[in-house]
Amino acid sequence: MIDSQALLDRINKVDRGECDEALSAELDHWASYIGELESIRAVSETDAIKRIIRNREEQIKEIDAKLLGVRQMTELERLNLLDRRDLFREFINSFDVDNRLAVLAKEVEENLC
Repeated sequence: MIDSQALLDRINKVDRGECDEALSAELDHWASYIGELESIRAVSETDAIKRIIRNREEQIKEIDAKLLGVRQMTELERLNLLDRRDLFREFINSFDVDNRLAVLAKEVEENLC
């Protein structure tokens, strides 16, 4: 798990006087994004969101079972189920702050080294 405060500190330690305008804007964007991710983390820890995520995970399992079990399905029905499953996964992943922080940390390291 990435420590968001340590990552923010790393970003804030960069001497802005030595940065070009593009890097300075990128640093501001990263700092803002960390704040956004921490807000998402706070929301994701509420009971309501946890319950919604569990429900979506169950719905994904049901869709997978239906896709595997039903042989007499039209192409449109199959595509609708796949789209619904993708939307549910995207919703769940939107609350995966640790993964998103890891991606950001990698981007920061690649651009600040």
